[in-house]
Amino acid sequence: MSLNLEGKTAVVTGASSGLGRAAALSLGRSGVSVVAAGLEPEALEETAAMIRRDGGAATAVEVDISKADHVEALAAEAKGAFGGTDILVNNAGVYPNGPWHEITEEEWDFVFSVDVKGY
Repeated sequence: MSLNLEGKTAVVTGASSGLGRAAALSLGRSGVSVVAAGLEPEALEETAAMIRRDGGAATAVEVDISKADHVEALAAEAKGAFGGTDILVNNAGVYPNGPWHEITEEEWDFVFSVDVKGY
């Protein structure tokens, strides 16, 4: 199956490394304008630069998806840079460190704010 994604815009959360970066690069190679989003501005800019070096369009946006005002700013940034968002890759995620019964309520709240509410 072949999808024509040329001219679309994607927001990819967690695009600073790993699967998020791989998704962003793959979309960029498919003609998609990419908004690389996440918590690590230098790594996000590196992702965006890699896409631009391959001839694609990309921008990097530092965002904490556990915060509603950050998500609103991300949407505004995508709209300003590329006219909106056609594709959303919800890749960002966190996990608690340690045995589940030792994790504090505050840590669980953060995990849920990113992994559940952030989407």
